[in-house]
Amino acid sequence: MFQPPLESTAMKLSKCVRYAPNKLSINNSDAVNEIYGFNKNMAKPEEAYAAFRVNKHAINTFNTSSKEAHRRKRRIMAKGFSDVALATYDIGGKGEKLVKSFHQRAVRIYMTSQVPLFKKLYIDRVLFPQMAKANTALADYARSYTVQRAHQHREEINRIDETETYSHVKSGNNNTSSDIMHHLLNAHDEETTSVYSNNELLGEAILLMMAGSDTTSTALTATLFYLFHNPHALQSLRSELAHIFSYSTSIRVLAVENCKYLRACIDEAMRLCPPAPTALPRVVCEGGIEVLGIHFPEGVCLGVSNFALFRNELYFKEPHRFMPERWLDNDEDSLSLARMAFKPFSVGPRHCIGQRLAIQEMAYIVAKIVYHFEFEVVGTDSEYKGLGVDENVVMEQFDVFTSLERGPEINFWAR
Repeated sequence: MFQPPLESTAMKLSKCVRYAPNKLSINNSDAVNEIYGFNKNMAKPEEAYAAFRVNKHAINTFNTSSKEAHRRKRRIMAKGFSDVALATYDIGGKGEKLVKSFHQRAVRIYMTSQVPLFKKLYIDRVLFPQMAKANTALADYARSYTVQRAHQHREEINRIDETETYSHVKSGNNNTSSDIMHHLLNAHDEETTSVYSNNELLGEAILLMMAGSDTTSTALTATLFYLFHNPHALQSLRSELAHIFSYSTSIRVLAVENCKYLRACIDEAMRLCPPAPTALPRVVCEGGIEVLGIHFPEGVCLGVSNFALFRNELYFKEPHRFMPERWLDNDEDSLSLARMAFKPFSVGPRHCIGQRLAIQEMAYIVAKIVYHFEFEVVGTDSEYKGLGVDENVVMEQFDVFTSLERGPEINFWAR
């Protein structure tokens, strides 16, 4: 499904569209908090999220419909995204690997062919660098999943020492940079003292690979796509990077958080091409709920489509235009209105727990690529621009619960 027709329907008909019996998509920023916020009389519909389980026992933080189970799982998962944990992840090493890989490639590349590389780098360098070396059933499953997604890029990343095992991670004797699984294997819920079971670990591992690699690669591809097609924005970003960083080696993960225009470019790309474009369904619980002053009875499914909301002209001036400057606007009213609607990582108890890690890695990788390379879009690139809206380029995006994209094809060379 290509998203613009859905967005167009939502904008033309009303702020509330019934897309199936008893299921509605609402295009309003207030509805985001009223549906997904804390202490709302809403739940995840079991029949929808059960489809995301690799087996009936591999219930994870994302696909559980039980609020109590989710609270316990998330308390354990939080250990893998604490400040202490984030400091141990090899984001910098991943960026260096990516730049090196680009240097070794031909001068013309099809950008979306790099998406598996983005995913593979995320999985191997941040999520599971030790998993790739493990000799366990969970590692075997994770490796097979990774190979299915990005087999052709395996040799370009890390050479794996097959003699090592994952046991040193679980025992806490890891002398290298850590990974998320290291923290999850050693974490417990402080309220119940329970730990993840093997099936839970499997479920969480697959969740992290999908939610982490798919969404991050979408945001990276979209950011580069819109920068390629907006030379003024690319030049403004290069000017900011040159002002802050004297050398490539001075670009550090924490330092790029100070690059305001860089963050604006990433936010604007995620607005136009949200990594999770579709409406995440919630079902009304017993007693009903009021959303936007409308009463919805038990059993009705509600949701807000990021794709539609992020292109709503009530919240964004020239909504189809790539304009990073909107996030640096001196007009506080316009900026506040935009930020109220822009929630790419969702809100409430189910918001993305890996938000900070995602922003760190995206900012670092975009900074490295833009700093190192010059770019030129090949031809008109019309095949990858989708339908276009109001003469603005639109990156073609397919809704598969997360997102699939195509293009662009570019020439690039070292600066």
